[in-house]
Amino acid sequence: MRKSLFKLQKNKQFNYTPRHYEGKPTGNPFDFDSAFRRDRETINDSDFRSHWKDARDASRNRKNRSFNTRVIIIALILLFVFFYIIDFDFSIFKRK
Repeated sequence: MRKSLFKLQKNKQFNYTPRHYEGKPTGNPFDFDSAFRRDRETINDSDFRSHWKDARDASRNRKNRSFNTRVIIIALILLFVFFYIIDFDFSIFKRK
């Protein structure tokens, strides 16, 4: 039985790499580093999740900051136009 009626079961991640697959670079064959560490750090060619993560990290930059301020300015202008249409009284914010 499930613990909750509305909570969905989480899918298990499956990332299988065959033993003799040539998709991973081997590096120096005389390196005595652990094979587990080497396989953990290298990216498999068929592993789309890591490729997607690397592409997202590469596309993130600070150039989008001007876009965010532009969206905020447009939203404020539309908000004031809406207040003008419904004839909102801004005098309630002033001290008497």
